[in-house]
Amino acid sequence: MVWRLILIILLLSGCKTTTHQPTPDMELNQLIEQITQDPDSVSYLKFWNTYLQSSQAHNTGIQFEQYQQNINALEAGTLICTDIDWQALTGLNVWSINPHLTAAECYESQGLPALANNHNNIVSFLLNGVLSSKSGESFYSAYEVPTAGDAEDIIELSGYTIVDQYSEFRANRHALYYVIVANEQETNIQRTFYFDNMRLYHALSGVQFPFLGLDDQLYSLVLKTLTQSTYTANMAEAAAAIAAKEYNKAANFYLSAIAVGSAKANYELAKLCLLKSSELASLNKHSCSEFLIQAAELDLIDAHILLAYLYHQGIDVEPDKELSNELMKTISPRLEPGKAWYKLANYFYSGYLADVDTGSAVKAMEKSASQGNTDAKYFLVQKSYSDKKINKQQFTERLELLSKKGHALSQYILAMHYTKQQDMNLAKHWLEQAAEQGVPGAYFKLGVAYQFGHFGTKDLTKAFINYQEAAIRWYQPAQFKVGWFNMEGKAVYKDYNIALLWFNLCALRGNLDCIANIGYIFDLGLGVEQDHNIAYTYYKAAADKGLPRAQYNLGYLYNYGYGVDKDINQALEWYQKAAENGDAMAMNTLGRFYLKGVDVIQSNEMALEYFKKSSHHGHVWGSINLAEMHTQDHPQKAIELYKKAITQSNSLRLKIIFKCNNKLSSELCQSL
Repeated sequence: MVWRLILIILLLSGCKTTTHQPTPDMELNQLIEQITQDPDSVSYLKFWNTYLQSSQAHNTGIQFEQYQQNINALEAGTLICTDIDWQALTGLNVWSINPHLTAAECYESQGLPALANNHNNIVSFLLNGVLSSKSGESFYSAYEVPTAGDAEDIIELSGYTIVDQYSEFRANRHALYYVIVANEQETNIQRTFYFDNMRLYHALSGVQFPFLGLDDQLYSLVLKTLTQSTYTANMAEAAAAIAAKEYNKAANFYLSAIAVGSAKANYELAKLCLLKSSELASLNKHSCSEFLIQAAELDLIDAHILLAYLYHQGIDVEPDKELSNELMKTISPRLEPGKAWYKLANYFYSGYLADVDTGSAVKAMEKSASQGNTDAKYFLVQKSYSDKKINKQQFTERLELLSKKGHALSQYILAMHYTKQQDMNLAKHWLEQAAEQGVPGAYFKLGVAYQFGHFGTKDLTKAFINYQEAAIRWYQPAQFKVGWFNMEGKAVYKDYNIALLWFNLCALRGNLDCIANIGYIFDLGLGVEQDHNIAYTYYKAAADKGLPRAQYNLGYLYNYGYGVDKDINQALEWYQKAAENGDAMAMNTLGRFYLKGVDVIQSNEMALEYFKKSSHHGHVWGSINLAEMHTQDHPQKAIELYKKAITQSNSLRLKIIFKCNNKLSSELCQSL
């Protein structure tokens, strides 16, 4: 509708402005010099942010070409390593690891340990900075790096052999991650690592982070470019095609990746084939398992697990539970303890391509738990509690044990339990533990607690920081909060453009609060040209889906004829819907209608009822209006309601006292 029109303007206006401070290039060079001498003296976060603002972030391709040319010349014998100006080459892009390693090797071979140590210090600083900041186990704890090549270098330097790599969309194509499946060389255990280089994409495009996905630019600008140069982007292209129900197009992307040996593409195409074989013109159902076998032969452990499930259930193959068990016994040691059985249990529990098999799911979960998998243990604890096999205290005790072992979801659920128990010290402890592991909901709850003073004193700065951490992990309620803080100027400078970007980010994913707030911004003309027609569009979208605040605002537009023809009946209808859904402003407004008898039959009884409800729901004017209805018959009750109104909005204290003095004796109002 009006998304595209406003987003292009906002994306450009949201870019960072130039200041008169020292340039990022100057600051980065100072930090590099400091790192070569004393890596521990530099904050990695400061270095990373400075790097992204510098010109070096734009040099990744140039440096890679020059480095490759030099390596080719070294291998051909037309150059010796000391012919290369390593300082100039690594200075093009300090973040690229391999040039530093080659430089260090060159200097060591020439008996120049001090120069070699400078480059080794930079490499250690980069590796420690990346690997210590996140866990890389999921998209919300992804390692941040500039490029996919840097991700591959880190994996190989960490002692892993890469099995496959691919791009993966998240958050409705607003986020793009680089995923690497790799085997640890020492143990042969297979792990999956998530990498995030979206900050570099934003820096290169000049768009404020994290808004590149708005108007689908992450797909149209970034992924389309990657698809032309690397097969890894085909996986995200295929996922986008599946989301659009273009299954043959998705199959073709997978086949392109399979042609260059992608195990993951074989695995995903097998799954697509099993689910949508009748709609795939180029495939038939009998080839589905062949792709899966090929993925298994390419050493993708997830393919082995799915094969075990298919044999157990007899899907696309003859049922063979014995073979299924043999497969699981063989590949189970190739993942972290219990993880293979946990993944198998999820197939049974989800009813993938078959009916839900709770019995087999529980058996697989029990086997997983017996091998120490905390996700499986959490599942069994939850099931025991829901089946009423353990009581609340036992449930909490078992969650505590899992939390102490570092299980993030248990920590979060335990924090929610202590919040309900009003033990905010323990709630804070477990929320912080979960947040350290990147759990978006934990950051959000910490933000709520700091905003409203649940830990004692309110701290809007800490609230904003935690909301922002949740927001960049694509947690929609937190994106709304960050937008609201920017709109209201809480803890940050008021910025309607940034607020609107955040609201658009979560509105595009269906968040009703965000949709309504876009309407609010256009309704009031906050940082944009006032437009009641646009406001109406967004209010209506949220109101139709039941958001009380949007229903009230829609009623307001009809009440006064803003953006629509004035229609009191429509206004009353939307006010009524909002009130029924708990909106205190709508309750107060309806009370005023009935008190005055305008467009409805006058009724003090109805007015009193609505003011009571509004006051009960915390609306200051509901309390004031209720107080005024009691000034004649119950003056003391009126005073108590005026006091309540002051607690609901201390900024209205003088106005409330003035109203009291107009209605009651000054003696009665002195207590206010």
